[in-house]
Order: sequence, then C-alpha cells, then structure tokens
Amino acid sequence: MTDNQFTEAKDELKQEVPEVVTRTLEIEGLVDIDKLVEEMEKIDKDQMENMDKMYALDVFYGGKRSNPYFTLCKLLQELNNKMN
Repeated sequence: MTDNQFTEAKDELKQEVPEVVTRTLEIEGLVDIDKLVEEMEKIDKDQMENMDKMYALDVFYGGKRSNPYFTLCKLLQELNNKMN
C-alpha cells in the first residue's frame, strides 16, 4: 500500500465514523432522577437534530460508572421499594 492509498483509506474511514459527543452525569440517588431523565431527553433531541454525530452519556451512580438505563432502572426500583 502506498502512502497515498493509506491516506485515502484513512480519510474514508474518518468520514464513516461519526463524531462522538460524550456527556457525564453524577447520580447519587432517587433525588437525581429528574436530572437523569432531562439529560437523556437532551441527548435524544440532539441525536435527532444531528444525525452525523453520536451522543453518549457516562453516568456515575453512587460514585461508580454505570449504564444510564441500568441507573434509571435502579432508581425506579428504589422508588418502588419506598412505596411498598
């Protein structure tokens, strides 16, 4: 592979991989459920308006890295337990 072919292949790959915009959110417990839902709504809106980018949410729940959807489920579980 020549240098020119390598550069062309690299440029093509750059065009195929969208820019990833990552946001970080700290969640301590049920009191932060609104904050989590609001951020997820913002990301959903931004994704629909900017299809050339990918949006990601890094969540820290209780000081540990967590999946946003898992965190939301844990908060709902906490709410359910308080209601029982």
